[in-house]
Amino acid sequence: MAAYIRRMPIAHCIALVCLVAPLSATEQEGSPTPPPNADTNWPAAEPLFIGESLEGWTIYGGPASYQLVGGELRGSGDAARNAFLVSPSDWSDFLLEVEVLIEKGNSGVQIRSRAEPGPDGSPLKGRVVGAQIEIEMTNRRWSGGLYDEGRAGWLDDLSESEPARAAFHPGEWNQYRIECRGDRARTWVNGVPCADYAPLADKSGRIAFQVHSGGTVIRWRNARIAAAPTVPAITSGANQPMDAAAILTAIAALPTEAATRSTVSGLESAILSADVAGLTAAQDQFATIYSDAAQGEARRILALEAIARIPAPARNDHTRELTFQSVELSCLPGQMRWNRSTFRCAPGTPLRFTMENPDSLQHNLMLCAPGSLSEIGVKGDLMNQSADGKAREYIPSSPKVLAAMGLIDPGTSGTMWCFAPTKAATYPLVCAYPGHWRTMNGKLQVIENPSG
Repeated sequence: MAAYIRRMPIAHCIALVCLVAPLSATEQEGSPTPPPNADTNWPAAEPLFIGESLEGWTIYGGPASYQLVGGELRGSGDAARNAFLVSPSDWSDFLLEVEVLIEKGNSGVQIRSRAEPGPDGSPLKGRVVGAQIEIEMTNRRWSGGLYDEGRAGWLDDLSESEPARAAFHPGEWNQYRIECRGDRARTWVNGVPCADYAPLADKSGRIAFQVHSGGTVIRWRNARIAAAPTVPAITSGANQPMDAAAILTAIAALPTEAATRSTVSGLESAILSADVAGLTAAQDQFATIYSDAAQGEARRILALEAIARIPAPARNDHTRELTFQSVELSCLPGQMRWNRSTFRCAPGTPLRFTMENPDSLQHNLMLCAPGSLSEIGVKGDLMNQSADGKAREYIPSSPKVLAAMGLIDPGTSGTMWCFAPTKAATYPLVCAYPGHWRTMNGKLQVIENPSG
């Protein structure tokens, strides 16, 4: 899910920056002691998977079976094509720790990768492209090496490092440590240094777990990640006006799957300040982008925002039916509540959250994973004890935060665009400013027939 953040009025806009307080890996509960020469400047690790749910994760290629049982991910398949369980979010700089037990075949962990649907738009006929950390049982013993799936092939095959080749123990649980920082990737298997490669081709991308073609049975457990996902955020700012053609060019330059904050910064403000006549003349191009699922969420939501600026009488047959659902909240002054607490939408619906703040206090807004209200609220409370909690706008670093709007000052409003989750469930809405969450919360009910 991609989230898009705007603050009003534009003259007082401040970009949301997800900062994380560094914490030594030895202090992270559940994390193994870092090996020598490892980077220990990471935030607290979080479980990669939420409870027993694979909500948001998508299988590309295959087919294959993926099950989450007791916190253990089990993958198996014998299809003629590789299969990948792909994360719902992009990640840029991160530490990923996971234990691996492969019983048969070949596998790997994708990092900073992109998932491409098949010609018919189906993930099951698609593929995954990007860096992969090898997991195998062959006599060459390259587990922990770095492979470029669907592109360049081997980047660091361990053929010149006997200690690295001996680190993996077939038939046993093996501890993997994967670090991505800047354009460099490093791996350890059971504490032994393996791959060390730069420059990586991609600055961010999905994490995915592979079931290789030809027959693979594999298990992963204790998967933990220490970093915030790269949530594509578009913030208003002082940009020079751009015409519709320049906006289309900028949108086309974004990564297909999702975009980092830096690559999309200013695009929303450009759309807000663009000449409406120019947007109207280019509405067919914007409609083409929005209607193509392969374009990715960042491109599609920007195209929809451009279409939303076109007056209804000026829209043509291609744009007239392209709509979004507006979710409007207002903070009740002095009551620490919103004027509404429950909203409904269909799975995958494009949403525009607008929050008015006539209160005397700052408030933020988050859309969170099912059942995580208390967890996110407590994390927000604890951020009050952190020196950078205010700078992080009291948005916890957690994969359970699906979309976020930063702090909205009194007398202003904020807007957040995102696509609704694809799984029918109840998703908490919460203000995580310390002390607010217990009463300032609501829910988004994603159901198949919201108007029924």
